[in-house]
Amino acid sequence: MLEEQSAGGYRACGQTAEAVRILEDKIKATGEHLRRDHGHLLAKLANTVLATKEPEPDRAITLGLRSATAAALTGSARIGKELRTLDSVLAVRFPTAPGRHELHDAVAALR
Repeated sequence: MLEEQSAGGYRACGQTAEAVRILEDKIKATGEHLRRDHGHLLAKLANTVLATKEPEPDRAITLGLRSATAAALTGSARIGKELRTLDSVLAVRFPTAPGRHELHDAVAALR
C-alpha cells in the first residue's frame, strides 16, 4: 500500500517517471493470482503512463484491457473507477488511438 501511495504522490508532484517505475515494480511483485490487486495496479499504471511528458496511449490501452479483464472477473469497483478515468482521458486526448473503442466497450460492460 505504501508503494501505491508513493506512486500517487510522485504523480501528483509531476514526477511521473518515478511513479511509473514504482508501479511497474509493484506489478512485478504482485502475482497475477491476486487478480483484484494486480488489476488495480495495471489500471493505475495505465493512467500514469498517460500523465507522463511523453504519454503512451497504446500502452495505456493494453494495460487497461488487461485490467478490465480482472475487473470483470472480480467485480472490483476500485478497478472500475480507475478504468472510467482512463476511458475519459483517452476519449479527450487520444480519441483515435487504436483499441480505444474496444477499451471503452470493456469499461462500459463493467457498469
